[in-house]
Amino acid sequence: MHTSIMSQDGSMVVPSELLEELQFKQGDQLLMEIQEGVLVVTRKAQPIPQVQAEFQRVLPNFQGRSPLDKFLAERRTEMDNDS
Repeated sequence: MHTSIMSQDGSMVVPSELLEELQFKQGDQLLMEIQEGVLVVTRKAQPIPQVQAEFQRVLPNFQGRSPLDKFLAERRTEMDNDS
């Protein structure tokens, strides 16, 4: 775990190891929010990849088709087999 000390003006220095791991670069716009009492900092361009990663975590077998598309395709196949 890394630590940082808040200065009198409220600024903090993020350890370089964390910046490198997160691939934060000078000039990046950062978004900050509180989630369940924890400060979460992300690069402004990151929300879409994060949502995609979360979606993959929740639905690991997702193959680029929505669950609804898959369901409808299965029903169509069943209907074709019944006729």
